[in-house]
Amino acid sequence: MRPVIDKESAFADLIRNHENQWVAIIERDGVEFIVGSGKTAVEAVKEATAKGHPQAMLFKVPSFKMRFVLSAFRVVAHAPFDFGSPRLLWC
Repeated sequence: MRPVIDKESAFADLIRNHENQWVAIIERDGVEFIVGSGKTAVEAVKEATAKGHPQAMLFKVPSFKMRFVLSAFRVVAHAPFDFGSPRLLWC
């Protein structure tokens, strides 16, 4: 019996060998597959198209040496020191 892997872990395993590359991804039956990859988006699209997947989703795999912190922004229209234009605040 195969161990159950959550979708995020499966995706991390899928892109593990594609650091700093563009990948073309398709989803079939709830599972993602890489159908093209390359140093540029054009290379990834060409490979995916050659394999019969011209509508594949493109994704740039970041460097694994960097850490990303996701954050949300909120637009505040009239802050006290805002001179009439909206500004972004960290939430």
